[in-house]
Amino acid sequence: ALGGRPKVSDGAALVVQPQGTIVEQLSSVDPLQRLVAGSAGVGSMAKETLLKDLLDAIRAAKDDKRIKALYLDLNEMSGAGLTKLRDLRAAIADFRKSGKKVVAYGDNYLQSQYYLAAQADEVYLHPQGAVVLHGVGRWRNFYKEGLDRLGVEVHVFRVGEYKSAVEPYLRNDMSPEAKEMALETYGDIWRDYVADVAAARKLKPEDVTGWIEALPDRLRAAEGDAAKATLDAKLVDKLAQRDEVRQRLIQLVGEDEEKKSFRQIGVAVKVLPAFVTR
Repeated sequence: ALGGRPKVSDGAALVVQPQGTIVEQLSSVDPLQRLVAGSAGVGSMAKETLLKDLLDAIRAAKDDKRIKALYLDLNEMSGAGLTKLRDLRAAIADFRKSGKKVVAYGDNYLQSQYYLAAQADEVYLHPQGAVVLHGVGRWRNFYKEGLDRLGVEVHVFRVGEYKSAVEPYLRNDMSPEAKEMALETYGDIWRDYVADVAAARKLKPEDVTGWIEALPDRLRAAEGDAAKATLDAKLVDKLAQRDEVRQRLIQLVGEDEEKKSFRQIGVAVKVLPAFVTR
């Protein structure tokens, strides 16, 4: 109420810089519990960024004549589910229909970060960085051997072969049926991820999966230079330091002489620090 509306320079870039995990609803955290636990040294702070804030800003920027480009700074983003990434992908694709450029930069790209970066017109990576893709899956603990050693008997009633929820108490590994279900479920998610990234980068899906499968050979060919191997695989457009990307954005939207950077405005997001136990 006292600060007034933010000032947007004519010809600015909208900076989208997610913090932590992108979520549909911010976690509810008891402030007193967080304070006490933090003082006792048993907790750390993990940030969350509300998906709707990002979507609203990107959609508004598309039709705002003062906004000339979109800049995705993904270094502080730690993760997001595929459905949320796809929502952002659609918003970025719609933004690009306006004819405005989308630029992405990262010191490194983890899997969720790279999904968003791939949607940009220009994807930049630090010369000492890499794109880290590892697929999707899950880990489970199995307790049968431990329970047997302790003399604990587990009585389970189940019907059917595809009832794997209680397997950790009955086995020391996954059953063939559980593996089949996992491969079907996570396989669908991974195929969707690969298809979206490949389409955005104008590659074939096998080019993306081949990056993982042939990574040791690619690194040897690049003499251990992960960034060069990433560039050779066409996963990024250019290797650049942050100041080089800044100069590129100055070319696109002009310079803020006072701040010695490109003209810009950030997304006003509600970032909630959530309590995480160690």
